[in-house]
Amino acid sequence: MSLLCQHSLINAYVKQQRPIQPKIVEDVAREFQLDEVEPITSPESLRRSAEIYNSESFIQSLGAALLRFRAGPATASSRDKK
Repeated sequence: MSLLCQHSLINAYVKQQRPIQPKIVEDVAREFQLDEVEPITSPESLRRSAEIYNSESFIQSLGAALLRFRAGPATASSRDKK
């Protein structure tokens, strides 16, 4: 799942798409042949995961991660200031 998210974020960034369109995620999933794998998660587990991903704290954490991603790697001078 992490690989799918990471590559979807990168592809959306390259194509300068905000928000990330479902087609990008689908294309990445096909690229990694994830559409050929049978799901191993129970429907109940999926419902709990959906609740977590819709939570306010998850959205805030994702937003913070995306801001760091857009800012790029820290430079040596910014690390020295801490």
